[in-house]
This record gives sequence, C-alpha cells and structure tokens, in this order.
Amino acid sequence: MRLHKRFFAASLALGVLTAQGFAAEPKPVPAAPALSVIYALVNGDEIAQPEFDAEWSGLLAQAKKVLKPEQMTAQWEKTEKQMLLNQLVDRRLLAQEAKKKGITVPKKDVETAVRKVKSQFKPAEDFQKELARENITEKQFSARIEGQLKVAALTDGVIRERAKQITTEQVRKLFDSVKERMGRTDKSDAAEDAQQAELTGLARYFKTNTSERVRIQYILFKADDKSAPEQRAAAAKKAEEVKAKLDAGADFYDIAVQYSEDKATGPKGGEAGYIVRGQLARDFEDAVFAIPVGAVSGVIETKIGYQLIRVEEKTAAVYLRYEMAREYLTNYLERAAANEALKGYIQELRKTAVIELRADFARS
Repeated sequence: MRLHKRFFAASLALGVLTAQGFAAEPKPVPAAPALSVIYALVNGDEIAQPEFDAEWSGLLAQAKKVLKPEQMTAQWEKTEKQMLLNQLVDRRLLAQEAKKKGITVPKKDVETAVRKVKSQFKPAEDFQKELARENITEKQFSARIEGQLKVAALTDGVIRERAKQITTEQVRKLFDSVKERMGRTDKSDAAEDAQQAELTGLARYFKTNTSERVRIQYILFKADDKSAPEQRAAAAKKAEEVKAKLDAGADFYDIAVQYSEDKATGPKGGEAGYIVRGQLARDFEDAVFAIPVGAVSGVIETKIGYQLIRVEEKTAAVYLRYEMAREYLTNYLERAAANEALKGYIQELRKTAVIELRADFARS
C-alpha cells in the first residue's frame, strides 16, 4: 500500500497546514549540523538526515495505523524511504524556483497561516513544546510557513497555466466507467494498473455512499474461537444479564461505557458509526438491518464474542444519478489534471538540476 498521496503536488498548491508535528511541512533550506549525514544535494542545497528523519517518523506513525507488521518489510521500508527522499528533493526544487522567481507573500497571510497552525494545538502550550522538540524558534517556524506559502503560490500559478480544462464529456465518461465498475461482483485485482485501481476506488466510494446503511452502537463481551467453552458461556451469560438491564430501561450509552469490552467503542458509549450493506457477513448484516430504529437486539453471537446492538439510524439505498456524482467527479478530474501539470513541471526542473542522492537506501 502506498502511503504517499497521489495528489501530493496538488496539496502543495493548496498550502495545507497541520498541527500533527511540524515535520509534515515543506521546509526551507536548513543549515545541517556539523555531524549530520547528508542524504541528498539539490543544486548544492543539503537535505540532511535530521530533516529526513522528522518526515519519516511521521510517515511511519501513519503506516502503523493502516498496515500490519508483516507488511512493513525491509523492502517496503526501502521503497517508502526512496519515495520520501524524492519528495523532499521535489519540494526543495520548488522552493528554489520560487526564490529564483522572486515570489513573495503578504505578511498578513503568513501571520494568518501561523495562527491557524497554533490554533490546532490543544492546549496552546503544546505549540511551544513542538518548537522545542524540533529545536527551532517561532521566528524560524514563521519563515518555514512563509516558504511553504511561496511554494504554494508558485504551484498555483503552474496549475492555472498548465492544467488541462475538464470537459463535461470527460466527467460523463468517468461516471459511466464508475457505474460499470460498481455493477461488478468480482473483487478488485491486486495486479490492476494504477488507473484501474483509481477507478475501483471511486466505485467503492460511490457504492458505500449509495448503499443501504445503519448507524449503530454496540456492547461487546469478548469470547473468540480460541476461548474455552466455559469462557464463552460466561460471556453469553453476562450479555444476557446486561440485556435485561437495557430492557428494564437502562441507558445504552451508560451501559456500554460500563460493560463493553471493546476498547475503541466502549468509552464512546458503543458508538460504532455506519454499517454499509454488503461489507460484512450476510447473516450478521441481516440480523443488524432487521433491528428497528431505537431498538436493541437480542444477544448476537459472533466470531469475536457476544454483542448487543442498538440501531440509531437507517438510510435506504439510493440509485446513483449523474447529477449526484458530477461535482465530486469534476473535482477528482481537476485534481488529477493539477497533479499531472505539476508533475510535468517538476520533471522539467529535474532535467536542469544537479541532484545527488547519497543515502544508502537511495541506491538500487
């Protein structure tokens, strides 16, 4: 699975800011500490190990949320690091070009962007802690944001000048392809090319958003297939006892907080979001979708234990019409066009740049 955004370039143009650590921000050229390992040189500017490591730690934290440990192999790590280093090279090239073109941004825009980042830190003192962690001053951070906004201004201009205009015919053609893909019953092919994978993703998005769905709360009493018979019996008995409390008028939210053994949903009163028809085992889905809104199920036995489920809301399936999808698909094609335009621009910059990749993982 690729963690790098397909529309990374377009996101640069939008000047995305985040409070999830400053490492995610494109950085101006840093002065590398004397003992730092240099991972790359871009027209003489250094990309040092500390800068790379800060970015890598954020990417790795994200990867651990979506990938299984066995997927994060040595080859996976090498490939991801190569991609990340090349992204840093691209950022540096764009920053250099923005400087060469003398692009400036209003001071008030920089101040607004800095305030936006600060506002995301709760409590506010965490902003100063992040500055200390990265060993930079607030003035240096503001300069970093200013550099990012300059790059955003550059890329915005490139996109306006070079990105192809999206036609109604293109949107309609994509809609027809998505509808055709939604009608397939086969699973996506792991070997399908990037374009087909994107189409599969779009079909999955629209299918999810037009299918029948229910929003649920649930209480879990754990007892999986490996549990001893007496453990399963005890879990089932506990579920029945709690069900009796609910039947007597106890509040589902409070009971879920008190009794649910699901660490993710229990503290939230059992709130589990939506179940979309077709995503789970048929027997389980049929049982859940049969529950009236506001009602609580009987004890349901599953592979992970025994559950009590309350349906909060039901939404019927809808037929996907072109008018419903037009705006989303137009935006999708515009992002793709922007990405393609900026990708071509960066390739032009690379042709005339002197780039030296020194990191061991950068070597094939």
